[in-house]
Amino acid sequence: MLRFAKGERFCFIAPVPHETFDGIRPRIRSFDDYPALKVAYEEWRSRRTTFQARIAAGEPDAGRAGWQRDHIAGRDPVDRDGPTFHRTKRSLPKPVR
Repeated sequence: MLRFAKGERFCFIAPVPHETFDGIRPRIRSFDDYPALKVAYEEWRSRRTTFQARIAAGEPDAGRAGWQRDHIAGRDPVDRDGPTFHRTKRSLPKPVR
């Protein structure tokens, strides 16, 4: 049985009409079709692999720095500015009864 404690967050409901999703058609694409994206991913993967190796080796500086979490800061994986509109937290008004 799955239980949630009082006040525990367990989901985020996005009030979007379900028909909105009917028009979405996911596609699988190759990185080879998007060379700039492939380069950005490979750079990110290299940085992430290096970071994980430093953590595994017990390097204190790596642990203190933590992972950069570019997506939270609105940057792409190679430290370029991301979209001009970026939100990391959403505060909605309380529901009305």
